[in-house]
Amino acid sequence: MIPSPNSLTWSEILLLLVGIPVAVIGLSNFPLLTFLALSFFAWFILHARPKSSWRRLFALAAVFGLIGEAICVYGTWWRGDTGLWSYAFPSPFGLQLKLPIWLPLVWGNLFVLFAAIAEKFKFSNHEGIRYVLVLAIVGYAGALFRLIDIRILFIFAPFFTAFLLYWNQSEDLMMFCVAAALGSIGEIMAMREGLWIYTQPLFRNEFLLSHGIPGVPISLGMAWGLSGVFLRQISQISNSKSK
Repeated sequence: MIPSPNSLTWSEILLLLVGIPVAVIGLSNFPLLTFLALSFFAWFILHARPKSSWRRLFALAAVFGLIGEAICVYGTWWRGDTGLWSYAFPSPFGLQLKLPIWLPLVWGNLFVLFAAIAEKFKFSNHEGIRYVLVLAIVGYAGALFRLIDIRILFIFAPFFTAFLLYWNQSEDLMMFCVAAALGSIGEIMAMREGLWIYTQPLFRNEFLLSHGIPGVPISLGMAWGLSGVFLRQISQISNSKSK
C-alpha cells in the first residue's frame, strides 16, 4: 500500500470523508463554488501532505477517471444514443458539456481517501482471510457475468483476471473492499440528490424509488473496487520507477 511515512491521520481522513460529499452534493447547483471547494481538498492532499505517492495517485485517478467517465457518458451504449449514465445538472458558463468541470478533482480526492482508509485497515496476508475475501468477490463476479451487458463484461474481464492472478494481496483486497463500499454508498447518496442517473439500471423498484433513487446497476461495487485496485497498482509502478 502507500508507504506509511506522512500518511493521512484519522482527523484528515474524516475531513475528506465528510467534506468531499458535502462539496459535491450540497453545492451541486453551484458548479464554480463546488470546483473551489474540491480544489481546497486537492491542495490539502498535494501540498499540505506533500508525499509524492499521494500526488501520483491523485493525478492518475484524475486522468483515468476522466477518461473512463467520458467513454461511459459520451459513448453510445443503448438505443437512443445514450451513455451508461447522464449527469442531471447543466454545465457552467453556458458550455455544452456532459461532464461536470469538477469531475477530475472528485476522482483524485476520492481515491486518495480510499487508499488512506485502506491503509488504516490493512491486515497481514493471512491465507484464511484472503481466501474468504477472494471467494466472496468471485461469487459476486459470477453473478455479474450472468447478468450484465456483454460489452461491459468485456471491460471488466481483463481487470478482474489481473486482480485474481496478480493483484490479490491483502492490500489489494482491502483497497477493493473500501473502494467498492464507499464508492457505492457515495453514488447512492448522489443519485438520491438527483446528481446523475443510470440509463439502464438493473435494480429498479418501489423501495429505491421511495427513497429517491431511480435505479442502481448491480456492477457498481465491482466497478469501484477494480478501479481502486488498478489505480493502486499503476501508482505503485509509477512510484517504483521514480526511485
